[in-house]
Amino acid sequence: MKPRIVRPDAERRGRANERGATAVELALVLGLFITLMLGVVDITRWALMAQGLQESARLGARLAAVCDPHDPVVKQRVRERIASWTGSPGRSPLEMAEPALEVEYAPAGCTAATCTSVRFTLSGAALPGVAPWWGGDLPLPTAWIEIPREGLSSRVDGRSNPACR
Repeated sequence: MKPRIVRPDAERRGRANERGATAVELALVLGLFITLMLGVVDITRWALMAQGLQESARLGARLAAVCDPHDPVVKQRVRERIASWTGSPGRSPLEMAEPALEVEYAPAGCTAATCTSVRFTLSGAALPGVAPWWGGDLPLPTAWIEIPREGLSSRVDGRSNPACR
């Protein structure tokens, strides 16, 4: 068997044919990696905002349970809570649309003495996506909580209830 002799110039010519392959591979892999990272960021932001929305609904239900029915402080405090985790009221750094707040007392038309439960709902919130393939806002799930009505009111012994201020 005759040994194969490789000339140095032939070896260089083979590498010259692959000169741009590394750049093309880097562009493909880097594009996929950045796309994946943007997706992870979007999903993480969405989960954080969904959890914050549920926590705000819990606060609203608690306030609605201990304050007088239809006390305006309930919705005001929930809006303040939402603004605290999304940014300033009116314009958040996340540009999240403000959700609709709804308080329902059961049975319908009850008074502070006859209400048995409170349902607080936050709906219609959406978060703009960072990743380009979303093509719009990511809708957040409706957050609601229903709890029993407690026998407290906005005024206790002539003084303002601290939870309802």
